[in-house]
Amino acid sequence: MFNALLDRRWEKFRRDCFPTALLLAQRFNQKRGEGVEPRTPFSFLPGYEPKEMSRREQAQHNVKVYFSTLRDVDEETAAKVRLRVIANLKKAGHEDAEEMIDEIFVAWAKKLKEKKN
Repeated sequence: MFNALLDRRWEKFRRDCFPTALLLAQRFNQKRGEGVEPRTPFSFLPGYEPKEMSRREQAQHNVKVYFSTLRDVDEETAAKVRLRVIANLKKAGHEDAEEMIDEIFVAWAKKLKEKKN
């Protein structure tokens, strides 16, 4: 019960600090230099450890989100979209773009490999 009380106090403290963290994040992002990653308010909250995502993981997440927005797309259109996404990823510097897509959509990758053979 004592731990639950401590947890609630800690959460209240973090909620009270959030407006300040919001302001700090805004100031930091305005003044950050070239090549410095932007920060969120959570980065300035005590006790919060953000999960760092690699550039590759972020790209894979974006691909998942993009494909989740496509509804009622036939197989031919999906294949064209896949090729366009791969081209855009390669243009962005991801030389292993096709492997990235295949890691996300394993069943689709198997189906495409079977068609090639």
